[in-house]
Amino acid sequence: MEIKKNNKGIKFLTCLLVSLCTINYSSISFAETQTGNANDATKNASGIDTGIASLKYDSRDILAVNGDRVESFVPKES
Repeated sequence: MEIKKNNKGIKFLTCLLVSLCTINYSSISFAETQTGNANDATKNASGIDTGIASLKYDSRDILAVNGDRVESFVPKES
């Protein structure tokens, strides 16, 4: 009888924990996004256009087309 009460308590606590985690996880999607992310994305895009690690290369040379998968790429200097 003691074991059944203990199992019921463990099941209740597990259910409560799962419920709280589910509610907490779903509430994350309603959180506000930071406005600084848009500026970072713009900065990253311009960084890619200007070059990677000060290498000079033709950016049109490395773009994948029609869903091509690029495993790795080492840009050649022009």
